[in-house]
Amino acid sequence: MAVARQQALTILALFYAGTQHACTQSQPPLQSPGSNSIPSHSFSTSHSQLSETAPEPTPSQTPDSARELEVLKHLGWQQAYSPSGYVISAPLPSNCSLSTWQSLHNLTALTNLTLTGALPPLPDSWGSPGSFPSLQAIDLPHAELYGTLPNWGSALSFPRLRTLNLTNTGLSGNLPAAWGQEAAFPALVQLHLGGTSPGVSRLSGSLPQNWGSPTAFPALALLWINYCNTSGSLSSSWGSNSAFPALTTLSLLELPLQGTLPTSWGGHTAFPSLLELHLGIADKPIGFVHASVSLSGSLPPHWGSNGSFPVLEHLTIANVLPGPGLSGSLPSDWGSPGAFPHLKELLIANNQGGISGPLPSAWGNPDALPELLVLLLDHGSLTGTLPATWGRAGSFRKINNLWLGHNHFHGGLPDAWAQEGAFPSLQVLLLDKAGLSGTFPMSWAALAAFPSLLVANFSYNDFQGSLPAFDNAILDVVDLEGCKLDGTLDELWRSSAPLTAIQASQNRFSGRLPEGSGCLPQLSLLGLRDNFLEGTVPLSWLRPGATLSHVSYLDLGTTWDDSVAQATWRQELCLEQPVLFYTDVTGRHMLIMLSHYEMSDHYPLAGV
Repeated sequence: MAVARQQALTILALFYAGTQHACTQSQPPLQSPGSNSIPSHSFSTSHSQLSETAPEPTPSQTPDSARELEVLKHLGWQQAYSPSGYVISAPLPSNCSLSTWQSLHNLTALTNLTLTGALPPLPDSWGSPGSFPSLQAIDLPHAELYGTLPNWGSALSFPRLRTLNLTNTGLSGNLPAAWGQEAAFPALVQLHLGGTSPGVSRLSGSLPQNWGSPTAFPALALLWINYCNTSGSLSSSWGSNSAFPALTTLSLLELPLQGTLPTSWGGHTAFPSLLELHLGIADKPIGFVHASVSLSGSLPPHWGSNGSFPVLEHLTIANVLPGPGLSGSLPSDWGSPGAFPHLKELLIANNQGGISGPLPSAWGNPDALPELLVLLLDHGSLTGTLPATWGRAGSFRKINNLWLGHNHFHGGLPDAWAQEGAFPSLQVLLLDKAGLSGTFPMSWAALAAFPSLLVANFSYNDFQGSLPAFDNAILDVVDLEGCKLDGTLDELWRSSAPLTAIQASQNRFSGRLPEGSGCLPQLSLLGLRDNFLEGTVPLSWLRPGATLSHVSYLDLGTTWDDSVAQATWRQELCLEQPVLFYTDVTGRHMLIMLSHYEMSDHYPLAGV
């Protein structure tokens, strides 16, 4: 989803929620890959700031602290030392020998280790009992680090480690099953593996089943394994009773996963703390991912049973690889009373030919999905009509983004969706290339319809007939490009909605551009290219306070060309709008391309 998807499939825009975790003296929030917590005694990477000699051990120092100072002195890091805890954030010196590298586990007072540049392989010895007794964070993102993940799984190793970040390194091989052994990583809160973009991580193998055992990762709140070649199926054991008791975020995006979505993950005792779940491949296929590998089967109806995912707020299930992938229909059970009681965002990104069938009527029940803010179901194979039940008063009370474009619906825009009380919080509605037809209903443009709507994209549907005046209370952007609409623009020009952008190119509008100096007073983008308009731009548009005095981007096709050919018109335009005149008369027509990606930049997902 590159993408938020990113994004739309920008995913997809994926979002990682901060989760509080206990520290020795404070409780900082979870942080995204690449960040690191910085307690006191931060250490600069500048060697010019280092003291020339290490402090000499005093009689009160323990053998451990003397050994620690010796290691730091060898690396030129002695200035960082404090017996009460210190941070190393620096490149590894080029003179570091392999034995010195392996001996870093003797740094008993070290709390945070952040290294950059070229690093030797991570030693297994770092995970031996007694190593790093004070260490809370290992943060190595973007380091030139190769070899395999070490078998750190011994009891009593890393007793205080809270953050392990190994993203965007050259590490390869399997995820170690040893990391899921009992007493391994007893305090680990964040685990970041894989990459943040394609082609960086070389991790492979499968997801270890024993990571879902009741004794594994008792404190883990964030498990982030993205953009790598770890494949195989999702283990049902990960949804077993007592597995991942503290997990709030599970992200397994951009992995060539196989098999079905485990029904057990929707069990009443599964994932009691989970707030975010992101699964699948949301970006286009990339070289190291095999296009034949993808999730399959249907969306489990059991995930929508009362008691499942009791606190889940964000759910992403993405599968855009070629092939059958996910199939079946959207489960009606997901709209049952008690299903997903706290869900705020639901994104199901699917390849063509996968999930199909109609939008479930049950999702429009007043007690369905009561906290939902964002519903993204675009670029799929959904069919049927837009269900009238979704327009019931009390349905989707909080939803502010509804993306249904690029599907295969039929029929028209239901009047029920525009009735008073329907979609009271909806801000962005995308129905572009959705297969819709019929006339554009006047009810959808009425003052009481969609009271919070800012952006509406109806482009490239098979509508017919003329446009009404848009009187929606706060409508800002409307895109009707390529909809086969006809008639004149007179009613549109009488709109009372505070429109700043209208894209109506590639339709069948005829007649002349309407007169009227005070119409659409906030309009700044207007696209009417490729229609059957006659005549020229009215001179009334040029007067102070009139249409062209506030339009920034104008695309009128031949109507513009005919207008600027007239000397009087050109002279008045020059006097009133020299910048606009220069821009368009020189042939640089400013096309208004309001794709949903561009609109998502100006109107980001609300409520996230």
